[in-house]
Amino acid sequence: MISKLIEYQKAQRQHVVDKLKTARSMIEQEIEEFGYYPENDGRLNAKELCRRAGVGTSTLKNRTHESTRATVGRWLTRVKTTRPALKPQLGAGSAVTQLERSLTLLAQELDAFKLEYEKLEGRCSILEEGNDKLRTENATLRAEKLRVVNLAPA
Repeated sequence: MISKLIEYQKAQRQHVVDKLKTARSMIEQEIEEFGYYPENDGRLNAKELCRRAGVGTSTLKNRTHESTRATVGRWLTRVKTTRPALKPQLGAGSAVTQLERSLTLLAQELDAFKLEYEKLEGRCSILEEGNDKLRTENATLRAEKLRVVNLAPA
């Protein structure tokens, strides 16, 4: 009976450790992707890690998780020293750079729009020529039909 309880406790502890590992890897991926930690206003701490892992914050205070708490502390220290967790603040120089990027993107979009417009304009002129030919042909056929009807004996 006691051995089953011990096995259950080990399994539960491992489950918590696995959840924390998963959350750590997800956070690291987000920091790689965005350049900072995008959630919780960029604040990354043990409480935030527990929240992401779906584990209560008091879990790490438990004697069973002393080594887990130490591991989390080392990981947080490593992440905070090697990668920025906070979103970088935009200064005046950054605002100008950002506006330049926006302007460049708008110019590219305008060029793409002009190309598409010219392509559609060419297609429209081709279709209008085709419509003119069909109208002429239709008028010719109507005139022939009227001539045939007028020539027919009554």
